[in-house]
Amino acid sequence: MYDEVIKYIITMGKVRILENISTRKLMKWRNFCYKFGGKYSPGEDSIYYNIDEVKNELDKREHIPNKLEAKKIRREMAKKGR
Repeated sequence: MYDEVIKYIITMGKVRILENISTRKLMKWRNFCYKFGGKYSPGEDSIYYNIDEVKNELDKREHIPNKLEAKKIRREMAKKGR
C-alpha cells in the first residue's frame, strides 16, 4: 500500500511538471527520450520521463506547424495582405 501511494504521488508530480513545461521544451525532451532509449531525466534528480508520458502531454497541445506548413501559412497570409 505504501509503495502504491508513493508511485501515485510521483506520477501526479510528473503530470503537473509536464503540464507546466513549454511545448518547445517538451519536443526537445521527446527527442532526448528517443536518443536515450525511451526515457530521459532533465535534471540531476532521479525522476525519469518516458517517451509515452511526454507524447501524451504533447498530444494535449495544439499542433505546431513544421517547416513546409509554416511556409505555406506565411504565403497564404502574404496573399491576403495584398
